Amino acid sequence: MSPSSIPATSPPSTAQTIKTLFLSSGPSVGISTDCPNLAVSIAHSGKSVLLIDADFRRPRCHTVFGAENKVGISAVIEGTVELLDTVQTTEVENLSLLTCGKRPKNPSELLTSHSFAELLDVLRAQYELVIIDTPPVLAVTDPLNVAPRVDGVLIV
Repeated sequence: MSPSSIPATSPPSTAQTIKTLFLSSGPSVGISTDCPNLAVSIAHSGKSVLLIDADFRRPRCHTVFGAENKVGISAVIEGTVELLDTVQTTEVENLSLLTCGKRPKNPSELLTSHSFAELLDVLRAQYELVIIDTPPVLAVTDPLNVAPRVDGVLIV
């Protein structure tokens, strides 16, 4: 299924907005290009989208958009920087990017932290859709730590 074939419709007013987590079955499946492509497609529909690079082991989303990766979500979760100082705009209207930043030594611990859960709550309120790029599910446990904290999971 191509990203453009996934409808970007508004949910009924009583429904909870779905936020998406991407998981891949193994390395080199192309997930780090699928996430940005889906984010761009949905942003083009007029929805406000945040793409988060939560692949703390091999972050790549910043390269797709030519963005800096000096500071990002890892520092926000650790509490060393403010969220406003890390979210980057892209050339795509309605699309923002939260890069990985400095790769942490404890990725799984960050993703299971209360700070990460609180951050996702803040982002749910600010964006119509949050897409999270994670490492391959068969390689590490990080995606399994993120899955319970999001509203929907899409396996590629």
